[in-house]
Amino acid sequence: MAQTILISTTAPKEERGYWSGVSNASSNFVKFAGPLLLSVLYSYTSDVTVLALCGAISLLAFVAYLPLGRLVPKPLAQDLQPEAMEVYEAMPAAEFRRLPLQLRQRIDNARRAAGKPSFQYGWGGYDEQRPFLRELLAASQDDFAYLKSVIIETLTNRKVLASFQSRLSANKQRLRESEALRSTRAAEKARMGEWLADYFDDAGYEGWPAYPELFKAMLMNAFPPIDALDSAATLEEGSLSQFEAKQLRFMAVMDDHLSLTSARRTAQDKAMIDLAAGHHKAV
Repeated sequence: MAQTILISTTAPKEERGYWSGVSNASSNFVKFAGPLLLSVLYSYTSDVTVLALCGAISLLAFVAYLPLGRLVPKPLAQDLQPEAMEVYEAMPAAEFRRLPLQLRQRIDNARRAAGKPSFQYGWGGYDEQRPFLRELLAASQDDFAYLKSVIIETLTNRKVLASFQSRLSANKQRLRESEALRSTRAAEKARMGEWLADYFDDAGYEGWPAYPELFKAMLMNAFPPIDALDSAATLEEGSLSQFEAKQLRFMAVMDDHLSLTSARRTAQDKAMIDLAAGHHKAV
């Protein structure tokens, strides 16, 4: 896990794939060669020697990883303070969605502490959000970075990770037992489908009814599975290590989107600079 987190946070974006490949290849080679070498050593020595060697290697690995703790990014500073709750209760849904994710989560935490329900505005309608889509995309870079810091903080604390898994399990159990919650989720599915279809039409991808397989492939490329495709929806199930692996895969997907958003912002900034330079020369 440490390797995955360090690569995603310290390697240059254009080299993350390379270093992830090196890390996975090295890990798989050691898993393959280690048992073979130890079996040969065992046949010529004793089990005590093999155990001592394994213990020494583990100790060296522990010592080698100690300095790497400094490279794990610290949680983002909690500098966004909520206003009075009445401000957000009177705020239209479209405006509330435009608040930074960090602030929205702090608002929800404050409401839960006060025994109040969280704000749940869902996907909403495309037309009311269309004027703010560029703003949404620009703000997503900070939102991705904040969520990534939360995930890293969770993954590096087994107690917090186990608590998170338990909360997801409890939420899933409430969903199974509540017809009202299931109805709300079904309505959100319909709204999400309408939102995506409206966006496709507005963004020029009007061929989605004629080429559904291509659009399904594009969606699956943008959101590769982090859990088995078995119609079970069991993200929270399994051992803590399995749950941890799913969260790491989610963070890797989020990293890809964060890199894409950053690259597009850089390209747009460069285009604006070039445009301004061309205008200056013309003048």
